[in-house]
Amino acid sequence: ELSGGELARFDLALLLAAEPDLLLLDEPTNFLDEGGLAEAERLLARYPKAFVAVSHDRDLLDNCASGILELEDGLLRRYTGGYSDYRRRREEEIAAAWEDFHRAGRERAKLLEGLNRRLGLLHRMEGGGFSGTAHANRAGSDSFSRRAAKVARTARTVKRRIARLEAERLVQPKGRGLKIRPPLNEPPRAGEVVARTEKLYFAHLGGPELFGGLDFTLHRGERVRLAGPNGSGKTTLLRLLLGELAPSGGTVGLGAGVRPFHADQRSAGLPADGTVFEALRENTGLTRNEIHYLLARLLFRREEAEKPVAALSGGERARLFLALVSVTEANLLVLDEPTAHLDLASIEALESALANYAGTVLFVSHDRAFGRNVGDRRFDLEGGVLRFS
Repeated sequence: ELSGGELARFDLALLLAAEPDLLLLDEPTNFLDEGGLAEAERLLARYPKAFVAVSHDRDLLDNCASGILELEDGLLRRYTGGYSDYRRRREEEIAAAWEDFHRAGRERAKLLEGLNRRLGLLHRMEGGGFSGTAHANRAGSDSFSRRAAKVARTARTVKRRIARLEAERLVQPKGRGLKIRPPLNEPPRAGEVVARTEKLYFAHLGGPELFGGLDFTLHRGERVRLAGPNGSGKTTLLRLLLGELAPSGGTVGLGAGVRPFHADQRSAGLPADGTVFEALRENTGLTRNEIHYLLARLLFRREEAEKPVAALSGGERARLFLALVSVTEANLLVLDEPTAHLDLASIEALESALANYAGTVLFVSHDRAFGRNVGDRRFDLEGGVLRFS
């Protein structure tokens, strides 16, 4: 039986061999290990005809795409080049949009100041600020009436300019993505050794041996990416470290004072039952107001706090995962393919949060850009052997 990665490679090879004039691909690198990713990139880079791919793989988009199509709010925009080119152009556009937004705000303030001054003058001219014979004489003169009419026309013109400014330029720009501020909580300090295996052996019941005498130590503050081909036992090793599986031989475990947060591929660390609000209340020390504030920062409306976790969309689950990670009191994050169900904005928000995290991170990811941006060490697991780099 083929694994998910093997099926993905087989399907892609069949499609490319047929050489259709237009190839449509939906997340073609999902489930691929590094060997599969390299092969997919090689084949797509050499493909002689057109292809359109939906992908969150930034390296694939940089190495194979000649243009990026961005779909947002029903609008499709095209950018020349790969993902890095798109990201640079998009950030320039967003910065320019915010600058124009603030400039328009300053213009509106000046226009309002002038409008209020003219309305005050008109009020006085029409009787609010003059009295007695002087006012009667002024009000009765043609020149006075013409002047009052001119002030009124100018005020109406300024009102129209303000309304047009508010409709066209005082609309808050979109596109800054998710921001997790403040960064992840300062976790309690663990011991120097966070996790360790010594002569670790493991085999599933009736299956072949995955590890034969595995030794490694994870130190406090390290950010380690666990890499290796599909089926090499990466997820199994994480579960052994967390005590979810028992070793066939040797020792494995966490160090003193270690509090782990585990996000696996299926649940992403989210509870199976309860509401969004309950998930945060039961897994954090936040107050009700703090929970609602955090959810608002991650684009959850107040009424969505009562939505069942089981009913969340993929994007909503991603945002709840980011909320949990951002306030965790764990000092060890164990993340198994944490970007699998995240969009690019969420992936980059997670990278930003992890960059400021003071605890230890052990993660499995086939997202090469995420691995480079988050990890400072790499363990390669293949054939039951762990190599360090």
